[in-house]
Amino acid sequence: MDKEPAKSRTKTQGGDTRWKPGQSGNPRGNHCGSRHKSTLFLEALLKDEGKEIIQTIARLAKQGDPAAMRIAAERLIPPVKSVPIRFALPDICIRYLMP
Repeated sequence: MDKEPAKSRTKTQGGDTRWKPGQSGNPRGNHCGSRHKSTLFLEALLKDEGKEIIQTIARLAKQGDPAAMRIAAERLIPPVKSVPIRFALPDICIRYLMP
């Protein structure tokens, strides 16, 4: 049952395997702007049946379906952002910083 330890790659065996700055880890990977299959599928679905799907969600939300109400609220109403708080601050005058 003698197992030889796995050999590690060295410069002489496989070359320098470290990436150079700016080099991609997968140079033959997806191109910039390419989209996932599921994204392409959903775009095609919405293109063909989008209006009907939206009408169904709106109808179910009006009937009180909680999932449809959540979907409608998340997509139709933008998230509330905090309102800036305004208050007066005293003038700061530091003699050694002023000419």
